[in-house]
Amino acid sequence: MSNGMTERVFHASSEVPEQGTVHLGSFVSSCYERIRVLAVGSMGDDSGEVELTLSLCEEQGTPGPLDRVLIGPWGTFTRVYEVPGMMVGVSVRAPSAAATVGVYVWGRREIGEGLVLDPEARAVRDAG
Repeated sequence: MSNGMTERVFHASSEVPEQGTVHLGSFVSSCYERIRVLAVGSMGDDSGEVELTLSLCEEQGTPGPLDRVLIGPWGTFTRVYEVPGMMVGVSVRAPSAAATVGVYVWGRREIGEGLVLDPEARAVRDAG
């Protein structure tokens, strides 16, 4: 039976201008068995919805979106993904009105010999 550990992998929040797009960042996903994404929309009545895009990222660029979802004011989104590629990029867009958004990602990874495996060491091992 495999032991595992869950840890926070990514967190970012931002204001998004009307019809604007904000790249919140990216994180290494290859060292996780699965990731859980939680996004929280604006907490104001005058705010608009946001479009959250999770993109698969490789060394050669971005092959395409992993998922794209609309989150309304006062809304939340949560989903679990199985090992999605090497890296995941996170961006948000406000299609109709300015909004704010907070995005959290947790990852579950293997534990070997009582130690958490180092994702950078794993990438070097896999490349070699």
